[in-house]
Amino acid sequence: MAQVSGPAWYFTCLLYWAFGAFGFFFSVKEWLDPWFSDTMAPGPGSPLLGDSGRMLMFEAGPDGVQTKLLMVQANILEGILLGIGSVALFTCFFTSRRMQLVTTYCAPVSACYFLVNIVYFPLTGAPELAAPMLVLGVSPVLISLYRVHAFLPPSWQKVGDDPFGDGETLYRYYSYIALLLALLLGGGKLIAHNAQFYADDIALFIRVRDHFTAHNFTWSAGLPYPDGFQLEPKAKSFFGLF
Repeated sequence: MAQVSGPAWYFTCLLYWAFGAFGFFFSVKEWLDPWFSDTMAPGPGSPLLGDSGRMLMFEAGPDGVQTKLLMVQANILEGILLGIGSVALFTCFFTSRRMQLVTTYCAPVSACYFLVNIVYFPLTGAPELAAPMLVLGVSPVLISLYRVHAFLPPSWQKVGDDPFGDGETLYRYYSYIALLLALLLGGGKLIAHNAQFYADDIALFIRVRDHFTAHNFTWSAGLPYPDGFQLEPKAKSFFGLF
């Protein structure tokens, strides 16, 4: 078992802190936007704050395309996942067995948010974001697996021939990771399946997002769409009578 206080330990703390802070920020956005973004940096011009809070709610709010694909209000689900994952931001520096377990169990939960987006982003016209989501999702899992093996104090009694001397803890932890993976695969399959039924909603979302980014991230409060955006006129039927 590596020393709980050496350079490797503090490096994992740094990584947990970085990913946890990132997740905590987006968790707050998911729960409190557009108010949070408007309060932090009101107005256009920012891809994360200001008017971008309205873009987030258009995408992940009650009627957003993410909500339709996931079949649950996306900003609430994502806020929960990121919030649980960001617990590691506050617990990663504690060396006790219990706090280490809290850290290593909470951090991978945020991975579910990032990794399911590997399926979501290509379906919504942003395949270039899949690679960053893979990095953000896999990293907390790998850091946690390293911590479990390198720093978690062994049980009082060895289990079988387990070289780590903590077979029960490791077995439970790998079972937990497997459960998260199964839920993740199920979520990705659900998104891919539902996408065929919401092709029009996805197309509208892509148009809105592209307009929003092309016009300096401008979306005035009270408007249903970004400033200057116009819906395509519906095709008339029966010789224009309807």
